[in-house]
Amino acid sequence: VLEDGQGRVIDVGRKMRTVSAALQRALRADGEGCQFPGCSNCRFVEAHHIEHWIDGGETVLGNLVRLCSGHHKAVHDYGFGVARNEAGELVFTEPDGRPVSEEPTLRSWSSQEIDVAVKARSTQEAPGWDGMPVQWERCVDAVVAVSQ
Repeated sequence: VLEDGQGRVIDVGRKMRTVSAALQRALRADGEGCQFPGCSNCRFVEAHHIEHWIDGGETVLGNLVRLCSGHHKAVHDYGFGVARNEAGELVFTEPDGRPVSEEPTLRSWSSQEIDVAVKARSTQEAPGWDGMPVQWERCVDAVVAVSQ
């Protein structure tokens, strides 16, 4: 166990997988939010072992990154990667190994796709402001009906 000058735990090595409160505070010292490029989520942020603990990764500040639950799942279940380069900077990768861009690539839309979207928008019901969840099946039905 490694402590800072104040006696707070900042490194528990291989002894524990869980991140101590002091180590959590140290991880949040430069921000509260998810560190995945382009993500501004500050809720449901979790500590992630860059080198997974089960694979020998240590529970140390240099092996941890803050990820929202969605990006944490993307790394564990969908093949996205995270590592530190020689300078200690975080590098995130797509499942195919390409670096994740800070800004998403904007997709170009065909004129047919734009027409379908405009028609769907013009025929949709105005949303209510009663706090009820969106009825996605009705939304999908409207888009399918317009595109046929």
